[in-house]
Amino acid sequence: MVSEDKLSGRREFLKHSAFAGGGFSLFGHGTLSIDRKTKIDVLRTKDGVAKRKKVPARWYRHLQQARSKHRKLRTAHSDKPWFTNSYLTQDENQTAGFHRRKIVVEHDLDQLAANSQSDDSHPLPSELNGIAVETADPKERTETGCRNVGEYKNLPGGVSIKGDNIPGSTCCRAEMGGQAYELTAYHVTGCNPNASFEQGGNNLGSLAEGDQDEDWGLINVTNSNYSLTEKVKEPDGERKPIQGWVTRNGVDTYKEEDRYIYQLGRETGQSMGKIQNIDASFASSCAHNGGHNKAIELGNDGAPGDSGGPFYILEDSVDVWMMGITQYNYGYVTGFGCSGAEKQDKTGGIPIWYIANNHGISVP
Repeated sequence: MVSEDKLSGRREFLKHSAFAGGGFSLFGHGTLSIDRKTKIDVLRTKDGVAKRKKVPARWYRHLQQARSKHRKLRTAHSDKPWFTNSYLTQDENQTAGFHRRKIVVEHDLDQLAANSQSDDSHPLPSELNGIAVETADPKERTETGCRNVGEYKNLPGGVSIKGDNIPGSTCCRAEMGGQAYELTAYHVTGCNPNASFEQGGNNLGSLAEGDQDEDWGLINVTNSNYSLTEKVKEPDGERKPIQGWVTRNGVDTYKEEDRYIYQLGRETGQSMGKIQNIDASFASSCAHNGGHNKAIELGNDGAPGDSGGPFYILEDSVDVWMMGITQYNYGYVTGFGCSGAEKQDKTGGIPIWYIANNHGISVP
C-alpha cells in the first residue's frame, strides 16, 4: 500500500507541474516536452507597451529564425534578374500548436530560363534550417477609396485628400519631434517634395517630412479651419478612437489568431480581410533606392485612391490599433470603386511599427 505522505507528495507535484495546465506535449517516439510560454509585446502607445501576450517559446524562436533566414535569402538573391519579391507567410505545419512560417519567393520564369546556364540560375533550396522555401509567380502590385469623400474640418483617418491633384487618403494623426501631422503615402504627392494637399477644394498644407522609398509622408496642416483628430471615420459616419499601434510581434500574433484587419480609404470605403504575407517588397513610382521590404499584405479589397489610408485591428469593437498605411493593391479584380477605379482583392503597405521604430513617429 502507498503511504498517504507519498500520495500527498505526488498530488503536490501534479498540482504544480505542467501536467496540471496541459503544458506537456508528446512528440516523436514518446519524448516528453514542456511547451513553455514567453511574453511578447503586441500593442504600443507613445508612452510604452500597452499589451503583452503569452505565446509558446518554441514557436517564438522559430519565428525569429524564419525572419533571419528570410533576410539572408533576400540579401543573397534580390539582385538576381529572376528575383521579383519574397515574403513570409503561414505554413500548414505547426510548432507548439502555432502555425510555422515559410518563405515564398516570386520569380520571373522568362528571366530564369534566360539565365539558366549562368551564375544567376535558380539556386534556391527547398528549406533553410527547417524553414520551408517555396516559389510563386510574380504579382503586379499597383499604387492605390469615394464613400469617405468630402470635407472634414476635424480631420480623421481614412478620408479623401489630394496631393498635386492625385487622389489619396489620410491615415491618421501622428507626432514627430513633438509636432502633430497627418500621415499618408508619399506617392500621393506625385513625387513632388514641395507638394501641397487639399480636401474639398480647400488647401490643407504641405509635405513636412517623408521617405520616398518607404512611401510615407507627413502633412503639416496649416489651414486654421482644420484640426487633427485622434480618430478614424468609418463610412457610416462613426468615428472611432486611435489608441496606438501594433508591434512587429503583434502582427505575427494577430495573423496566428486569424484576426480580421479593417482598412479605410476614399475609394472602397471600409473593407475587412486577414493578413496574408509579411515582409513583402514594394517600390512606389517615387522610390529612389528600390523601395522597402517590410510590407504587410492583406486579403482586403483596395483600389487606386485608397493609398495613404489606414489598416488596423479593433479591440473591444471600438478601440483602433493601427497596423499600417495602405500603399498598393494586387490580385483579382472584384469590381469597381465609387469613382470607377478597379478594385482588387488584396492590398499591402508599410507597418506603423517600422516607421515608429526607425523615425521616432508615434500614432496618434
